[in-house]
Amino acid sequence: MAYKFYKMVFDIDNESTDVESVNDWMAQKTQDALFNPNGCDDCGKQVDHNIINSEGATIIKLCIDCYNRLMAEYNNVDLPDAVPKRLIFKNRGAIREFDVEFRVFERGKTLRATEIGVTKRKVGVIGEPNEDFDVMLNTLISRIEKALSIEYMQPDGYFKGDKAIGYIDYNFERDILEVFIDGKPYTWEELEHSVSAYEGFQIKIEFADIVDELE
Repeated sequence: MAYKFYKMVFDIDNESTDVESVNDWMAQKTQDALFNPNGCDDCGKQVDHNIINSEGATIIKLCIDCYNRLMAEYNNVDLPDAVPKRLIFKNRGAIREFDVEFRVFERGKTLRATEIGVTKRKVGVIGEPNEDFDVMLNTLISRIEKALSIEYMQPDGYFKGDKAIGYIDYNFERDILEVFIDGKPYTWEELEHSVSAYEGFQIKIEFADIVDELE
């Protein structure tokens, strides 16, 4: 019954739901002794996604698992029986661990892996709503193995070759943007020393989502 309500809420802006009935339900939910104002409105776990209406007001709060179930119902697709929370690889004599996040959207689904430890590589894959989960997982594993097998930077901070692929992330503690290459953070000032070795050369800058693969 709960997921039918969620579906109703999701369709509010498409004018397929009586807003007053939703508001009545929320008023009753607020009075429920089990209602958790700081957690998922369905299971009480940590909130990951807020569903809002056309006015920007939060209608309901969901954890990632409940949100995925909502989106799976909306897309009329089945969720995988099991999603690995962590993937472990052995690389150059070291153990590399990656946290895995599975997310279903209105028009697709993603798998993202974030390395845990000193280095912080990020890899992802995107698929259609009905994409085979095992195929996506195998693609993710292949991309992680590829990311672990390539090193773009030398120990001294200079580029090994004529190309480097990484991602940009914000460091809230240092209040700066950092560029992660080989899973290691570099400031723009640090990269400047490496780039200076290519004075007079052409440069190509290309941006893509983590779930896309840059060659």
